[in-house]
Amino acid sequence: MRTEDNGILIIPCAGVGERLRPITYQTPKSLIEFGRESILERLLKAFAKGGLEEAVIIVGHFSDPIKKKIGKEFKSMSIKFIYNPFYPISRQGHSVWLARKYFENRVTYHVDGDLLLDDRLVKKIVRSKYRNCLLVDDAANIPYLTEEAVVVGQNGMVKCVAWDEEGQALWKQKIPNIVGESVGVIKLSPEASTAYSYELDKFLREGKNSAYLEAISAICLKFDIWYLSTNGLPWIEVDYPADLERARSEIYPKILSRKK
Repeated sequence: MRTEDNGILIIPCAGVGERLRPITYQTPKSLIEFGRESILERLLKAFAKGGLEEAVIIVGHFSDPIKKKIGKEFKSMSIKFIYNPFYPISRQGHSVWLARKYFENRVTYHVDGDLLLDDRLVKKIVRSKYRNCLLVDDAANIPYLTEEAVVVGQNGMVKCVAWDEEGQALWKQKIPNIVGESVGVIKLSPEASTAYSYELDKFLREGKNSAYLEAISAICLKFDIWYLSTNGLPWIEVDYPADLERARSEIYPKILSRKK
């Protein structure tokens, strides 16, 4: 029985990783290794150090290797796996929706399963005074952002997460007040996590492909969600071969150098 809820970690790892083929024909993105540790192991270890004791990993593509690698316990964390049977055609919103019974009414950390990041970014969001917050790289080259961006409302709080499915530069859409790229790490209070589950369900029923981002934007209208700057700490989302090359040649060496 839990006497204190430090939160639960939700990591979607069900994706096929088409953009990283042929590498992902043999290895899921989350098990790509840096210094003998996979991306997923690094994420789990960082949050375990932050005091979290539970994690839910949503699997699909190469689910068995992920389960074998991580097991039912990792460091001080108990691990639950959820299989997404629709992983070849569904998106992240559906994967997270499958885990809703575990995170509703809980402090929830939602983390993309393909992130290589400095442990201090995890420490920053876990120890944040804000009940609802997300990490933002406000040093990103905003005119060239083609994926996620944060639109800031009043007093530095997040208004919504804007995303262009076609990969068009967001500045062309004339979206005001873009402050940087969303890292893909968000912390939600028990109330906000429950609302997040509800919004996910709603947008999935409406057939929204980007239900995950739609749901985050929706709860930004109901709760104060603050953004935390990465302050130049290294991170990267490994989506493309160029990302993997940069991760190996630039980001991982920076992470190592900061630990020395």
